[in-house]
Amino acid sequence: MTDPERAFRSLARPVTPVDPEPGYAAALRDRLRRALLQTPSTEPRSPAVPALIPYLVVRDARAAIDFYAEAFGARTVGDPYVDGDRIGHAELELAGATLYLADAYPEYGLEGPGEAKPPVSLHLTVPDVDAVMDRAAAAGATVERPATDEPYGRGGRLIDPFGHRWMVQSPQG
Repeated sequence: MTDPERAFRSLARPVTPVDPEPGYAAALRDRLRRALLQTPSTEPRSPAVPALIPYLVVRDARAAIDFYAEAFGARTVGDPYVDGDRIGHAELELAGATLYLADAYPEYGLEGPGEAKPPVSLHLTVPDVDAVMDRAAAAGATVERPATDEPYGRGGRLIDPFGHRWMVQSPQG
């Protein structure tokens, strides 16, 4: 009778480390990050998680995610939380900052901007105001003030298709 441990050792091959496929590694890191952020903790928040994050309520969150990606280069972080036909929560990375958004939930008092002027403006610093303004207008934004040179840099204002005002600026160079 042979020793089973010895027999198994004879089947073993040398272990050769392999780098994971980059897309898989990035997705796994993102899943781990989201899982860690959801874990209750008594520790103070990490500096990697901003203390203040804008949370927009929009009329059509799916369209808003597409618009912000096309106009401003935003990317979705993780999978949006879907509640029936509405998005209850989505996280976007935009110019190194975090932006949350969700569809309107009037039953909870959460509604997007009305027909009046937007009550809040979002300031976005970009390398090329003109290119961003052009992309945003082509994607459906209304230009409220075309890009002009100012003492503090070049900037313009637009209203996105969901009623939010964006002040887009490139610092003076």
